[in-house]
Amino acid sequence: MPHQLTRGFGGAVLTVVLFLLAGALAGAVWWWAWEAPSGMVRDGRWYPQPWDVGQQADFAGQAWYVVVAAVTGLLGGALATLGRARGELLTLGSVLLGSVAGGVVMRLVGQALAAEDPHVLARTADDGARLSGTLHLAGPVWWLAMPFGALLAVAVVFLLLAPPVLRLADTQAG
Repeated sequence: MPHQLTRGFGGAVLTVVLFLLAGALAGAVWWWAWEAPSGMVRDGRWYPQPWDVGQQADFAGQAWYVVVAAVTGLLGGALATLGRARGELLTLGSVLLGSVAGGVVMRLVGQALAAEDPHVLARTADDGARLSGTLHLAGPVWWLAMPFGALLAVAVVFLLLAPPVLRLADTQAG
């Protein structure tokens, strides 16, 4: 029994570590998939040029985050669950913890690879200077994307691979 418990916790730690690595890779994919808008400085403020294209690029950056994070969560959740025959609660907990941490790492890596915040740079830049936009996420909802994908995968795998309990109960009753 202690050996099984140790092996279960080892698998849980491995799941969290793999989600952290997947989050770092996903952050690079997020940065790569997004096209930064260009903009100009006027009166110490940065404005995307043209405005509507800049706004679309801003939304696209957030949309790409959700897509890449959800796919990463789906793959990570499925792989973590397929690798375990038992310990459903430990698997669920490690996938949840790992996917939340992986989502944070994804955000940090993507933003680290992107250009500096043009709003900060514009404060000291000359009028007419051209600056590139950067990746950012608005609101606190972004962190749900990777856990949602991961937990969806866990639920599907658990349901598909669940032992046929109902059939066993039917044969014993008859």
